[in-house]
Amino acid sequence: MPITRSRPVLRAMTALATGALLATIGLAASQSADASSHTAKVMVTTQRMSDARLTSTQKGTYAKNSRVTLTCYKRGQSVKGYFSGSFSGGWDNLWYKVSDGYFIADVDIDTGSNSPVTGACSAPPTSNATVDTNAWYTFTLRGSKLLLDVRGGATKNGTPVQQYKANSTKSQKFRLTSNGDGTYRVYSALSSTQVLDASLSSNKAQTWSWGGGKNQRWLVRKSKTSGNVTLSPLSATSKCLDVTGGSTKASVQLQVYACNGSTAQDFAMKSAGVVNPVAGKCNAFTGAKTLGTYTISGIKLPVCGPRPDFDKPAHYNPVRPYPGAPTTNPGYQCAELSARWLWYRYKVASVRANGAQIVDNYAKAYATKFTKISNGTKNKAPRAGDVLSLSAKSNFSDYGHTGVVISSSVNAKGNGIVTTAEENWGGTGGTAGKHVYSVKAWKVQYAALPYIKWLRAK
Repeated sequence: MPITRSRPVLRAMTALATGALLATIGLAASQSADASSHTAKVMVTTQRMSDARLTSTQKGTYAKNSRVTLTCYKRGQSVKGYFSGSFSGGWDNLWYKVSDGYFIADVDIDTGSNSPVTGACSAPPTSNATVDTNAWYTFTLRGSKLLLDVRGGATKNGTPVQQYKANSTKSQKFRLTSNGDGTYRVYSALSSTQVLDASLSSNKAQTWSWGGGKNQRWLVRKSKTSGNVTLSPLSATSKCLDVTGGSTKASVQLQVYACNGSTAQDFAMKSAGVVNPVAGKCNAFTGAKTLGTYTISGIKLPVCGPRPDFDKPAHYNPVRPYPGAPTTNPGYQCAELSARWLWYRYKVASVRANGAQIVDNYAKAYATKFTKISNGTKNKAPRAGDVLSLSAKSNFSDYGHTGVVISSSVNAKGNGIVTTAEENWGGTGGTAGKHVYSVKAWKVQYAALPYIKWLRAK
């Protein structure tokens, strides 16, 4: 049975722990909305939100005394408002989706009931493919074997997106940025503003400056082909990015067309490098400096100092390997560099470890991403991007040391050298953040810390 809301209530003027709606004093009338049409009167000017929470995007307001058509309900953030007197504690987590696609808080509208007067909102479509937002990607059509391409390398609005033969240019590289709603915007490597766009007038694929429209928000979903994906705009989730007529000819502009599972809509999404070209900065405190910068797998890795155990004055200020990292180091310790490299290269959160435990702890925390290699393993000398742990103890229980491999030159007999980037290294090359190890019979040599292993991405 409907509950009449009739108590006047003073609305919150400031955000509480969960936030609050616009403040006013209002006298609530008995609710009389027509439940069959699911319309309701807005009792006080209130926020027009993109989701059922005040932390979502606000798109203006719904005016006092206007009427809104409610399409479905959703339980979201608890808020106080016009009808708070009708709820225990004054909080209400019921929200309605309005016919314009935005959400309004139940506590500010007259629906005739404290209970939902519509059906529940269905779960929105969402992406289900694995995406690395720090990677560049190419998209190769399974049918034509041609790549997604921005015609002519142009960066102006309305540039056609076509299929074209592989040419290793920026016209064929894209990065995906999460929109926070299960969709991605697909940026061209040619521009920091141009994204993949489905023309609302012609359904043709093009690039356009990011504006936030549903025709620029893409669902990246697994296809029937293992490892491949389909791309669908949020504006037409039953349609897929498609080659007209299934053509295998180069320069054919793509379109969005009813999803049909064909090879004209099936893309192999392959990593084509890392987006962020510099793995952090040496600026954690006054007096911090760059000892050297080394490029590994296309990423510039700065090695930072001063070296806390070797340079004067000593600096043991807390340093996070990257913004928001869950761990800190006392100054630019060796473990800071390895943790920073692993974050920028593989997007794995830092794990608490001294240099000697970096390999073991990361291999355990991210077993699906990394493997451990023992020193002396034939044909598995360290290579660029690997992370070394060194110890004076066979069980790696001391502080030890760690470094990131810059380069490796080891012959078929397992002899050669490995060069690493290292922080807080006091030997030859330490002031430049670099260390060269000899390798004999597949075994990295270092007398002071003879027990060595390395971490490698799977």
